[in-house]
Amino acid sequence: MDWYKVRYKKNRLQIILNYCASLPKERGTHCQLWDCKFDAEGYPRVGMTHVHREVLVKKLGRTLKPGYLACHTCDTPSCVNENHLWEGTNADNIRDARDKGRLVLPTVRATGERSGARRHPEKYRGENHGKARLTEQDVRRIRALADQGKKAGALAVQFDVHCNTIHGVLSRRNWSHVA
Repeated sequence: MDWYKVRYKKNRLQIILNYCASLPKERGTHCQLWDCKFDAEGYPRVGMTHVHREVLVKKLGRTLKPGYLACHTCDTPSCVNENHLWEGTNADNIRDARDKGRLVLPTVRATGERSGARRHPEKYRGENHGKARLTEQDVRRIRALADQGKKAGALAVQFDVHCNTIHGVLSRRNWSHVA
């Protein structure tokens, strides 16, 4: 459907809502899945209009309260079935996702002076670091070969790391604890 050809917003919204009502319902879930354009998060959109919000406004018979969202009971962003939509705050939506097991909140990590890397640097330095690609022996060999005149690019290929890693080793920005 050519949405951009519909000139007036009121007529455009009515056409969108009629189109939503005509969408077939999925077996099992009864979702009516929007099959046109979507925004980056996967929500149905026509121009600047979020379709599921307009469907909820039609269902409620009023505009959404300030700060409220159109939330899905089916957890399917592309669903425009008015029976699957409800009005709620962002906190309500997050609570709903957590209760359904769709949201795993990150654990709070210590930062700054309280972090483990600051309090116990020996645990996270050199080979003990979880992402270390080099060993202390490799670092000594890299520095010795560089002193003999071998280029950083050739060392990077030889040790299968990026050139920036080699430059960090040679400038002692990285692996400064290795003599």
